[in-house]
Formats: sequence, C-alpha cells, structure tokens
Amino acid sequence: NNCVSRDTIIVWFNPMPYVDIGSDSTLCNGDTIVLNAQSAGDTYHWQDGDTNYIYTATQTGIYWVDITLDNCTMRDSVQLTFNTQPPVLLGNDTSLCAGDAIILNAYSPGFTYHWVTNATDSAILVSQSGIYWVDVTGDRCTTRDSILVVFNPYPVFSLGNDTTLCDGEVFTMNLSIPNSSYQWNNNSTGNIYTVNAAGTYWVDVTTNNCSSRDSIQVSYTALPQINIG
Repeated sequence: NNCVSRDTIIVWFNPMPYVDIGSDSTLCNGDTIVLNAQSAGDTYHWQDGDTNYIYTATQTGIYWVDITLDNCTMRDSVQLTFNTQPPVLLGNDTSLCAGDAIILNAYSPGFTYHWVTNATDSAILVSQSGIYWVDVTGDRCTTRDSILVVFNPYPVFSLGNDTTLCDGEVFTMNLSIPNSSYQWNNNSTGNIYTVNAAGTYWVDVTTNNCSSRDSIQVSYTALPQINIG
C-alpha cells in the first residue's frame, strides 16, 4: 500500500583453518614420527581423542586431526606404514687362531648387503682381526649388526735341540709361557718335565685356545767301563 520496510543482516564468512600434517610416509619398525598440526586454530582433535597440536606415531595406520577456528573445522590425514626391519645376526664375538678363517653370513632372501669392506655379497671370508659390520636393507629399512673377530697367535717356544745324555743323568725341560696350559706326551700338565730314559718327548702348549707342539729326541749313552785294579 505504498509503504516500504527494510531489514538487513550481516553475514560473516570466517576463513577455514589451515592444517597440513605431511605426506604419506613409509618408516621402519622402531622409528617414530612427530606429526605437527600447529596453526592458528583454537582446538585440535586427533583420531584417538588427543588434543595436543603434535602427535607421535609409532605404528602403521591412518592418522588424522581436526582443527577448529571460529567454529570452522578442517581435517587433514596421513597414511603411515612401518615396515619390518630386515633380520641380521652375525653371531657372538669370536676368537680364532692365526691362519684360520671364518665365514660371516648375513643372508636373508630379497635383501641387499653392504659390509665394512664394501663387499655387497651376503657373506664374506674373514682372516684378519677386526670389527666387521654389515648393513642389510629391504623395504626401505636397514639393519646393522657387527662382530669382533680376533685371530690369536700360536704360542712360540722350543724344547731345545735333540740331546744325548749319559746313563744315570736326568734332563729337565722347563717352560714358562704366561696364560698357557701344557699337555705332555704322558698326559702330565705341569710346565716342568723331567726325563730319565731315552725317547721322543713332546708337549702341546695352548694359549688363547691356540696350540703349538714341539718335540725333542733324548738318547742315552752307556758310561765307559774302567778298572784300574
């Protein structure tokens, strides 16, 4: 009826909060990853109810977070995969004797290998003392194991030259080698051995599980017969 009324309303469109917790990632068992959702948001809500802006993940799964700002909510998610570490076990530290050798074997099907020697085979032959390690890689994960291998020298000693004695004499062999054990031909185990008869005599000397043997031939000569009346 020629009458006009007016009404107004103000409508605010608040900006959506921004959130980015990263890309899908593949990690290894035992690793951790920190997802950081910090932004200008008022509240944070993760898939398990956590309300911090950072979240530490250690297991395979889909992780998401909702960020709310001025009643507007934005979600971001990420797929995390934790692969199994390759198995590798070189064994216990070991001691051998000089001149020996040992095969270190790290074989597991489907993996690659990198040794301290730069070899890429699954096994290496070792004949010198040292610390040996290998990196075994598979499914983007690498496992390292190491072993100490020591090659001990053989004990060095001598019973002396073959010798000839006179009837009734005795011959004493005396060995003194630190941290060693002795095994004579008659099964005695002392470091001193007394000879009073002809024969071949030998002894095994063991130091750090390494044994050396030496032998000696002992002969006896009859005393000269003499009669001056």
